[in-house]
Amino acid sequence: MMKIVAEDVIQRIVKEYTDGSAPAELSRKYGVAKSSVYCWINSRTEREVEAVTHMSPREFHLMQVELKRLRADSLIFYNCRCSRSASIQEKYAEIDRLKNQFHIHALCRVLDVRRSSFYHHQNRSPEKTQIELDDEFFAPQIKSLFAQSKERFDTVTGVQTCALPI
Repeated sequence: MMKIVAEDVIQRIVKEYTDGSAPAELSRKYGVAKSSVYCWINSRTEREVEAVTHMSPREFHLMQVELKRLRADSLIFYNCRCSRSASIQEKYAEIDRLKNQFHIHALCRVLDVRRSSFYHHQNRSPEKTQIELDDEFFAPQIKSLFAQSKERFDTVTGVQTCALPI
């Protein structure tokens, strides 16, 4: 049968260990298995990073930074509705949708989009169709002719009602 030990008792055991008590003594005093005392000590005491991992503080810091970045990337993948193999337009749409939740740099890195390409896409004016270009070219001429005809046009025949010099 497993004995359930309250967290405050566990913390007291760990504190007594750090103050110099032996694990066997703590085991007898609190009536718990010596292996449990060792588990609690190992899971709740801080150690020097270099002693446990054989890493320099700089390497440990870089590992923490990488872990933070990987967690953010994972969260982006979870929230994203497209994959790295999606079309560039789908990726741009997802970056636009998620840019208020995550950094654009992270979104571009995860979706394999160059930041410069995304910023160019975001800041450029939309391309005009040939019809829109024709409308821009002919609209002033049509308005001018309509004004010269005193704003008269026969809608049945499609012919102007007065002669205009062309």
